[in-house]
Amino acid sequence: SIWNDVFQEIPRGFVQVGLQGDIRVIGWLRYYSDEAEDASLFLEPAAWYDKDGNENAVDGPGILLTKQVGIEYVLFLNWETGVTDSSSGEHELG
Repeated sequence: SIWNDVFQEIPRGFVQVGLQGDIRVIGWLRYYSDEAEDASLFLEPAAWYDKDGNENAVDGPGILLTKQVGIEYVLFLNWETGVTDSSSGEHELG
């Protein structure tokens, strides 16, 4: 499946995951499901942003996103240049 191909081809790094309800989650992609039908990801460290852009850091090792949360997209981010503001789509964790 393209789900599996993409995650195997692109080196692990930071991702932004768009969820239903205009929620975004950002974190280091640690694990992903092998099957597109499962569509689950584990991100560490992680933070989620509500529809108003408010950051909520995950107080723990990470977050498991399952298909039930309604993953709409996954952006694979370049983090070489450091932190920019949330209007650009790039974020700092922590």
